[in-house]
Amino acid sequence: MKDVGQTKMEGFQESSLKCYFDAFMWRNIHPSITFLTYSVRLAKPWD
Repeated sequence: MKDVGQTKMEGFQESSLKCYFDAFMWRNIHPSITFLTYSVRLAKPWD
């Protein structure tokens, strides 16, 4: 069995790392997604 404090700390580090990773990925992926949807709308304009 792990120490509760240790487990909590590990969970906190893991979640903060995941949050940082998600933000990093979103910042890099977001422009390409926007460009992709924009070009698709341009190619096939539907509403």
